[in-house]
Amino acid sequence: MAWSQVSSNRWERPGDGFENYFAFTASLSAAAYEGRRHYTIFIKLELQLDMPATEVEALKKAWTQLRYEQPQIATTHNGTTKVYEVPDDTALQAWIASTLVLSAAADAEELYATVTPIAQATLYYLPASSQLVLRAPHNTIDGIGAIRLLDRLLNILVSPPAEKITFGDEPSRLAPTLREILGVAEEPTPEESERIMTLWKPYMEHAPGIGPISKLGTCPAGRSQHARLDVPTRTTEAIIQACKAKGITVTSAFNLRPYLPKHAAQYTASLGYTLYPVHLESPASFGDTAQALNQLYRMTFANDPTKLPLVPHITHLLFAVTQTPEYQKGPIPRDAVPSSLGIIEKYMQRSYGANKVIIRDFTLGVDIVMGTDMLFISTFRDKLQLVYSFNDAYQEPENIHQYLQAIVTVLTEELLAN
Repeated sequence: MAWSQVSSNRWERPGDGFENYFAFTASLSAAAYEGRRHYTIFIKLELQLDMPATEVEALKKAWTQLRYEQPQIATTHNGTTKVYEVPDDTALQAWIASTLVLSAAADAEELYATVTPIAQATLYYLPASSQLVLRAPHNTIDGIGAIRLLDRLLNILVSPPAEKITFGDEPSRLAPTLREILGVAEEPTPEESERIMTLWKPYMEHAPGIGPISKLGTCPAGRSQHARLDVPTRTTEAIIQACKAKGITVTSAFNLRPYLPKHAAQYTASLGYTLYPVHLESPASFGDTAQALNQLYRMTFANDPTKLPLVPHITHLLFAVTQTPEYQKGPIPRDAVPSSLGIIEKYMQRSYGANKVIIRDFTLGVDIVMGTDMLFISTFRDKLQLVYSFNDAYQEPENIHQYLQAIVTVLTEELLAN
């Protein structure tokens, strides 16, 4: 269903499968742990930026412009309903005050240790370290969408539009559901249902995985943390060249956006993240596995357009299954969910406005309160970057760092040893 106006300034639409899944997961952790929402996105940009306190007003104007262009960042999720309210001047100022924070923290790590839960996308500026931090509910946006959002923010900052904005017409730019974008019916056909269950059953049967030992479910949540490992530039380049020689890619980055109708590209603040179950028998070697997975990521939708309409039904099924007692009492997945962001410069420049703003460093992770960890894989400034988001009550930081180092060891041994 599309967005509908339910009062003079309020718009609503039903959430789709992944929006509802992320909102439901966040609500469970919030109820158990003082409002802390599982899977809240966290992005840190370290900038070369001369912005004295008197110029923070420019950031405020850019943030307001971004809301006008991408109103989804100001939505909230009520149960299974997305809500947007057109602001008057008072409401707009209140939104700015609550979602644009000038922080006295020394750096993003100090900020992250003390931040409070959020309900809407929130931007933090840290003058002491010249860093920008974006936090956003995962039911609002995905990782690549959030990176593109910051790209647009920095473009606005260095080159603000001349036109004055007046809120009122921005609901026309609210992101529709994936189901609406694809023109998919509310219910799958019998044939589609059969295909979905064929995909889904092996996925659920093998969900526990073989990841690091976790204490999840045996103790209260601790602090969310992000373990990061950067691969040196020379090693990264050698890995890339070895992959190219073997006809595979380093990260097999995937998101739905390239497969959606062209008009969907305007909805930066949206979810292009999806679930498409794949059952792969363990091949005999690293090379066979890499080739098989690379083929699956690159060709699943490119070779068979009939698979794309299944996605809204699959994500709806995921949301429905996660609410059942059987699922919630089942074995806890131990593998981190891999999220491959690919080359960050595809979505965000290294510099803006003739080097008026330069991005020196980039990190993306999510809050882990309860549930599955996440592993983010990307390259930025010619370095392969691994970021493992976890909770320190369930995982030992030392074990996570060893896990990341083991990944790099396998890559170098398998790709560079010969």
